[in-house]
Amino acid sequence: MQTKSVLIVALLLSFSAFADELELTFETEEIATPPEVIRQIERAMERRPVDTLIHALDPITDIINIGLSFWKIVEAGKPVLQAKHAYANALPAGIKSAGELENFSPIQFRSYVRRATSWYYGTAFEITYTLAHKYNGSHDGKGRFLDAVTILPHKVDVSWAYGLDVTVDKISVSNLSSKGDPIACVVMEFAMKVTSWFKSSQYRNIYEFRGDSSTVRAIE
Repeated sequence: MQTKSVLIVALLLSFSAFADELELTFETEEIATPPEVIRQIERAMERRPVDTLIHALDPITDIINIGLSFWKIVEAGKPVLQAKHAYANALPAGIKSAGELENFSPIQFRSYVRRATSWYYGTAFEITYTLAHKYNGSHDGKGRFLDAVTILPHKVDVSWAYGLDVTVDKISVSNLSSKGDPIACVVMEFAMKVTSWFKSSQYRNIYEFRGDSSTVRAIE
């Protein structure tokens, strides 16, 4: 009986040690956005329905997101094709579409490669994705608003020993300035669920987009 107990303990310790070897180490590298990705995002934004009827807003009372608040970008280790049409924005309440605003910048792009490695399997997965947004939109000369705020994958490689699901969620909008001349802000989470034989783990990055900036800040 004692020998059996010792054997069970040894097996548990062995499984625990193997699970430790599956622990992931991450690295993120910024890369140039591929021209075909730029064209894909620009085409997707051009095909959106646009309401150019100008609605009177005096004063601007709130900032809202009339886009999406959640979307999948990777499911079961594969890019989700519908994600190319997914976006959020931060516009004045009462606006029907971003087409009612003026002075938006061209779409801004920042692309990254994120790799996860384990001691046992080497590269667990590698995902290349792009952050995009338009900033500086104004209504009747007031405010700096955001449109076409999105995170899109364009290359995903996953080892056979792992599963990967990625979503964009917990999207929030806020005003960083006054109601009279607001600066819109969009914060979104890039959430990864990684599964192996032994466990499932969640990893998150938070990105902040500002209506007065071409850059994107990684909060954590």
